[in-house]
Amino acid sequence: MTGLPVAADVAGRPLVSVKVDNSDDGRVQEVGIDKADVLVEEKVEGTVTRFIAMFQGEDADLVGPIRSVRATDANILSAFGGVFTYSGGAPIAVRTLAKTPVTQVSEDKSGAKPFTYPSGKHRPYATYARTKRLRDEAKKDAKAPPQF
Repeated sequence: MTGLPVAADVAGRPLVSVKVDNSDDGRVQEVGIDKADVLVEEKVEGTVTRFIAMFQGEDADLVGPIRSVRATDANILSAFGGVFTYSGGAPIAVRTLAKTPVTQVSEDKSGAKPFTYPSGKHRPYATYARTKRLRDEAKKDAKAPPQF
């Protein structure tokens, strides 16, 4: 994803994309995005933006706070496939995402299993995950991104 060489097993593994908060309150808590191969900043409403952090070359031990899916995510993720992780969202956004080549791993669909909830964090800034666990949760349903 970065254009730098990686081992064949890394190049062949699914991309993990995570919806991460970018508000003033969330930004002081965000972790793991420094390990992302690609970071997309997306306007979601008014002046509010969120990130989609994409991991393939390196895993993040912890990434978050994970936030809700938006209808615009489907257009971004369609080019990459892999795993997409989010925490809730409007039903129309979830349905739009279902038409993309991504495997969804969310609290709604997966429960708490692949997620971590650090003590002292409060909703909506309390959901985090390890990218390796997210990739494992998706199992073989998720595919590696196309080579560009």
